[in-house]
Amino acid sequence: MVKTVLTTKPVVGKYIVTAFQTVGYISILAVSYLKEKKVIKEIGYIDPESTNVITVIEDGELKYPIRIFESQKAIFIMAQVPIARDDMTPISKEIIRLYSDIKAKGIIALDGLSASGNKNQSDVYYTASNFNAELNNVKPLSEGAMFGLNASIALQAKEDGVPFAVVMAETHVSIPDGLAAAALISSVKDLLGLEVDTNELVTEYKETLAKIDRLVKRARHTGTEEKPGQPGQEIYG
Repeated sequence: MVKTVLTTKPVVGKYIVTAFQTVGYISILAVSYLKEKKVIKEIGYIDPESTNVITVIEDGELKYPIRIFESQKAIFIMAQVPIARDDMTPISKEIIRLYSDIKAKGIIALDGLSASGNKNQSDVYYTASNFNAELNNVKPLSEGAMFGLNASIALQAKEDGVPFAVVMAETHVSIPDGLAAAALISSVKDLLGLEVDTNELVTEYKETLAKIDRLVKRARHTGTEEKPGQPGQEIYG
């Protein structure tokens, strides 16, 4: 059984935004950043019984793994742990039920697309069903696939005629991609009235890339300078 517990009753007429474990974890990074900057506040959680074997410890407190936050114009649902396959349909139906209860305007899923190589920007793509609100700097996705809980919510929303959109930012898979997380926030910033500066996310991303680049160059330089097999050298393989 899945239940929603709200410590504060949300204002009706807002959007619901989901952030689950996706490519590059950028949706979680984006919502966590909004929480860190106090743009959103925690107002409850979703409790699926089988996920109770996991808890999140934050600032010394025990937290439910699927938490609900509120901003001026949106309700954010974030899961920091993997969702069991058997829980996906019940959770999807619970989110649709919450949509009806708070008379939400629609559901927006934050997601990622795998990208390779260094990039100076993260392109954001979207696909939607019965969703007419305007998003910022997004391109229509003509082909692709969704997986996991976002896919389950998308199908449930389509079946029930609920306005739904997914926004996917191009992201690295192997490093925290603040550039992609910032692009996700920017795509919904105006629609959701999010007053937040994302430059810090971008700066951290660029610093991470610079560190990786230095390490790679150092490794290449070391490889060309040293000749394996010379006396006094050890070879590791």
